[in-house]
Amino acid sequence: MNLPDAAYGKIIPLMFSYIKEHYPNETNIVPSFDSTNLVKRENGIQAIVRFQRDTEILAELTVVYDGNNWSFG
Repeated sequence: MNLPDAAYGKIIPLMFSYIKEHYPNETNIVPSFDSTNLVKRENGIQAIVRFQRDTEILAELTVVYDGNNWSFG
């Protein structure tokens, strides 16, 4: 399954808003988006984002693309 090109640009602000909200004083949090395991769901396309500090995974969250925007789901 492929995502529209516009979807990739829209995930970045969501990831960084999560970092700003949950790790406001951290400067070394790295987000990653796994586009290799996309799953079609009733409410859109589901994927996983991860947030790491060095080698420690701080959070692994499901995100859903509804055709226009991403949201945590």
